[in-house]
Amino acid sequence: MEVQGRYHVDRQKLFTFLLDQFREDCRQNTGKELALSDIQPGFSFIKSFGKNQSNQVKVTVLELESPRLYKVQLKSNRGESLVVYEMEEQGAETQVTYREEMEADGRLQGLNYKLLYPFLKKRMQKQMKSRLDYLISHLKAKP
Repeated sequence: MEVQGRYHVDRQKLFTFLLDQFREDCRQNTGKELALSDIQPGFSFIKSFGKNQSNQVKVTVLELESPRLYKVQLKSNRGESLVVYEMEEQGAETQVTYREEMEADGRLQGLNYKLLYPFLKKRMQKQMKSRLDYLISHLKAKP
C-alpha cells in the first residue's frame, strides 16, 4: 500500500530525520548509541513493544540511498513488513512516497489479510497519510 505527498521540506533533512528516528528507536530498545554512519544495509536490532513490552520485531535496514531512499524490514512471528520512504525533489518541494508491504506468516494469516484488505484499504491509507503528515510536522518543528 502506498501514499504520496508534496511537502515544503528539504529531502536531505527528511532523510536525516528518518535516520535520527531509527537511531532513537534503536537506543530505546538496545541502550546502544549509534552514529549515523553505523546505520548501513544489514544492520538490525530487536524492538519490543505492546503491553509490558511483550511483543518483539526484528528491524533490519535493507537499503539506504541518501537522500533518496530509506527501506527497512520488520519481521516477527506474524510475518514481515517492508517500510519504504522515497524522496524526490520537485522544484522547491519534495515528493514523498511512503509504502508499506506486508507478507503474512502462514496460510491462515495470509487468507485473513486477503479477505479483509478490500474493507480496510481506505482506512489503512488514511492512517498511512496521517503518519506521513505527522512525520513532516515533527521535522518542521525541529529546530
